[in-house]
Amino acid sequence: MRAEVVGPLIAQATTDGTRFLTAQKTAWEASRAQARARGLRKRAATRAADAAHTKRENTETTTRQRWGSIPHSTTGIDSWAESVAQPEAETNPRVIDAMAQADSAREVQRQLTKRHLDEQTTLIRRVFGDRAPTNPTQQAARWQQRAKQARRDLTIIEALPTTEAAQLIQERAELEQARRKPPSAPRPHGRPAPPSSPTSLSGRAREGRRRRAGLGL
Repeated sequence: MRAEVVGPLIAQATTDGTRFLTAQKTAWEASRAQARARGLRKRAATRAADAAHTKRENTETTTRQRWGSIPHSTTGIDSWAESVAQPEAETNPRVIDAMAQADSAREVQRQLTKRHLDEQTTLIRRVFGDRAPTNPTQQAARWQQRAKQARRDLTIIEALPTTEAAQLIQERAELEQARRKPPSAPRPHGRPAPPSSPTSLSGRAREGRRRRAGLGL
């Protein structure tokens, strides 16, 4: 956005600066012609010089009001135009708005980065507590294995009818909740609780396919 604005400003400053330098050169030439004139040509040369100086003064005033300064030579017109156009671009509403949007985007990115770091720190604390992992490589491998298992489970669930998939998800949630509970007290007479035998996801998927085949689905 800044380049889009400053480019036309540099071109305009170059035009205005060149116009002033041309008027200044014309005024100098008119003054030299007036000095060389003799006789009847003296009056005409004087009028031409006066007109040229008036135009130079007006052009200088206009250029200073627009750009704050004037160029001193044709060889430095490009650098002068760029130097006076840059501050002008910074006050352009389009540039100011673009700069504000860029600052806002950088702030959003900073907040996202901070949030991701906070979430990562929270996850590490949930997994390891206040202790650092004894073997980060093994821990990362276990997390990758869990992610692969979750993707396989999702594929199996998607293959089941909606009702069976919902029931299976509920059973898995209950099993996970029971797994996280502390162990219960021993049963009377030392008899252990009967082992649970939940249907695996792959088995449930095969059962669902057999059921649908039997119904002609």
